[in-house]
Amino acid sequence: MKNGLLEATDGWDIVVNGVDRTFRDREPIAIDAACYLKQQWPRDEVQIRTRADGTLRTVRPDFRLE
Repeated sequence: MKNGLLEATDGWDIVVNGVDRTFRDREPIAIDAACYLKQQWPRDEVQIRTRADGTLRTVRPDFRLE
């Protein structure tokens, strides 16, 4: 973040079944949002992608991250 503006590499995307669904600018909020989606749709694959390096973390059925 420069001068208070988000860059393309800032933040986290919430991915459901391989499709980008939402964006969060802070990691704890992204984790909470992903866990909420997993709770609502337990059979779907919910992941958090870091925009900085593209790392994907999957939300497990027990709401832990892989």
